[in-house]
Amino acid sequence: MNFSTCMDAITAEITKLECPQPTVIINGDFNLPNVNWTTTNVYGGTSSGRLQANILFSLSEQIFSKQVINIPTRQNNILDLFFTTNEELINDIHAEQTLMSDHKVLVVNTTLRMAENPIHRDNENTPTKSFKQLNFSHEEINWSCINEQVNNIKWEEKIRNLDPDQMYTQILTTLLNICDTHIPKRVYRKRRTKIPRDRKILMRKRTKLSKKLAKELNT
Repeated sequence: MNFSTCMDAITAEITKLECPQPTVIINGDFNLPNVNWTTTNVYGGTSSGRLQANILFSLSEQIFSKQVINIPTRQNNILDLFFTTNEELINDIHAEQTLMSDHKVLVVNTTLRMAENPIHRDNENTPTKSFKQLNFSHEEINWSCINEQVNNIKWEEKIRNLDPDQMYTQILTTLLNICDTHIPKRVYRKRRTKIPRDRKILMRKRTKLSKKLAKELNT
């Protein structure tokens, strides 16, 4: 399935949504280094890249969404994108280095809340831990201590006689416990006040006019 077909499928699903239309988020690695996402100008690149950029621009305008990533995600390029029809749900955006890829990991903190899962009601008072709660960019992290603890783990003993899923869970839990001990928690900003829909529409129109003006000034 090519890029155009994928975008057509996404557009078709979005247009099926009933009014009032819910918040739509489209994100991923689109690999379009020749696009200025502030002005929506395309500089050079391949013909297929320019075509893909124009398809994204068209979809974004059709659903009144905005691309909100303005920091490099690989070297000096913005390749990983995040489109949303409700920019006000975003509290914070930052990118973190990772040893697993030459792309940075994008962390987008939002005001979205997960729906209640009845399966976990019995454990709702039990505190849970996760990597996303930890601030891996904090200056006071003792990486030497973390590396030492990880290197001292006897992994063969920990995962012996386990199936692949159990191995994954054991490794993840062990690393999480170490990180949770030495890495500070993230600090989230308070939830923003909800902006009325009519005002958000005006804000989107203002953004489109600003982009149009920026294009005219650059020509």
